[in-house]
Amino acid sequence: ASTFGNAADSVGLFALIPTTTSLVTDLRRILDLAAAGSFAGVDSTLLLPSASGVRAVNVLALARTWSTLPTNVPRAIAFRIGLEGAQPAELRFHSSKAAAALRPRLRITYLPRSEFALP
Repeated sequence: ASTFGNAADSVGLFALIPTTTSLVTDLRRILDLAAAGSFAGVDSTLLLPSASGVRAVNVLALARTWSTLPTNVPRAIAFRIGLEGAQPAELRFHSSKAAAALRPRLRITYLPRSEFALP
């Protein structure tokens, strides 16, 4: 449980998409220059710190754009909470030492692009 804020309040989870090239190596600076994930089709979501369970974030639209980027642009995604630093809220995840069912997971499903279209 969180020791900060109200665990019953919802917390916004927002994606950040790096927009710099590999010439910028400072992670903090990369995130400062990142674009909102909504520009790449990654929706934000509201989470309750007191809740648990599976949450899905669809990054398909973002992943499809990666093949069009120059090779020196990183393919990455970061997440931040809404009003970070301005409100006492946090989201916690189980560690890699927790039971397998509790650990954060990344599921990737590959769907080949279909060229089928109705006339």
